[in-house]
Amino acid sequence: GEWEFQSVTNTKRGSNQKRLYIGNLPRDISKEEILELLQQPHESSGYTIEIVRLKQNSRAFVGGLEPEQGESLISSLDQTEQFEQHPRTLAVQWEQVKPKKQQRQAPPKPAPRRGGGKQQYSKQRKGKGKNNTNPFGSNTKSWSKPTESAEIPNDTPPPASLEEASERIESIVSSELSSANNGATEDEALSSLLAATAAVSLVAEGGFNVVDPSSSVINQEPLETSKSSTNDSFSFDSKQPLSSLLAEYGDFDPNWQKQQVPITATMQPEEEGGEAPTAVDNEPQPQSTKYESRLGIHGKAPLHVDFCTFGYHYGVPAEVRSKGWSHSQPLTVMDCREFPTIPSHLAWQDGVSSGLVKRLLVELSHGKLRTFATQTVAPQVATALVEAANVGGYGYAQPLSMVVHVASDYGKHRSVVAAELAAAGLRKLLRANENGKFQYPISVGTRHRDIAKTAAGTRKKRKDDDDDD
Repeated sequence: GEWEFQSVTNTKRGSNQKRLYIGNLPRDISKEEILELLQQPHESSGYTIEIVRLKQNSRAFVGGLEPEQGESLISSLDQTEQFEQHPRTLAVQWEQVKPKKQQRQAPPKPAPRRGGGKQQYSKQRKGKGKNNTNPFGSNTKSWSKPTESAEIPNDTPPPASLEEASERIESIVSSELSSANNGATEDEALSSLLAATAAVSLVAEGGFNVVDPSSSVINQEPLETSKSSTNDSFSFDSKQPLSSLLAEYGDFDPNWQKQQVPITATMQPEEEGGEAPTAVDNEPQPQSTKYESRLGIHGKAPLHVDFCTFGYHYGVPAEVRSKGWSHSQPLTVMDCREFPTIPSHLAWQDGVSSGLVKRLLVELSHGKLRTFATQTVAPQVATALVEAANVGGYGYAQPLSMVVHVASDYGKHRSVVAAELAAAGLRKLLRANENGKFQYPISVGTRHRDIAKTAAGTRKKRKDDDDDD
């Protein structure tokens, strides 16, 4: 026996003899090198070597070894570095063969039943009561199938007299009865007779379509009978091209969402004393265009504006210091420190709950505070909202929350009154919606950061500042 040497890429071993597996070998290893690794002479007989070459390495299966000899090779070669030129750690163990999968046996077939394996069904006896009979007194399962007769051609002219119409009806009824009597049961013949009688009664009630012989309609060509479905309008529309169907809706406008439908109303003066309108009154009056109000509810409108007040004494908000310009913060801080303040004996009141503070601030500034809020701040915010919708693309698909900061010394009086007046002015502009410049509903609100801070807290803060100094 000579050595058997094979070089394959994939193999399946069918014998049950255990072989020695040697992994992580060099890819170009030869039979002689494997024999030197196993310390076996080249003339040894009874051994088989199978080499499987992979992309980066190879593996060998050595068969014909005794169990003791294989165990000694595993203990001496497993997890050891070999091949000085290209050192690598070998993996040596017995070959592990996967057990064959057992085929699932089909479940046994059930024993056939009596009568050749076919299920027997008991025939139900038909009753003779009233519920089992049809209106004609027979016990048939269903109506008889109507017999087919020769169709009347469409080019047959209408009858010219009552006698001719009667002859035609008589021929049709007799042909139906004769065809029903040929090989038909008694019930089928009775059904055909009743159907013919019903048809004659229906024609008699509606009258005959008799044409006057002297009329010229007889000489004309007969009208074509429509063979289409009853839904003639749908069948007609389905045959038209798509362009003609879409022509009813007009041309497509990509900016249809930005259009504003004006609400027009014509105002005519009423006449007193019941006098007739003059020629001047009959002239067409100019129409006044009114656009829809865009003042929305907070939480439902896609755009929201908050007038936030604060006092410089308590520090500037972080978003004012850190954030730059954006559509959510488009304006700088509206400073109200240049306007006169209220007397010291009213400092404990605020600009929201006290109407006296509002009136005093407006009177002390000679109306400048109201003008600043309604004619400067509110229009600037309205312009920023229009730019956010048209340029920034904000709307239902991309909501926006805008903040406008209004400041004073302590954030309780002048800034609060100015913010409330500016919010009222902006709401007025949204209700008017001149020229339809506001596309989406906008909600307006106010937030006052330092309105709840008391003078005691102010004195404490001043004392802490003095201690720090």
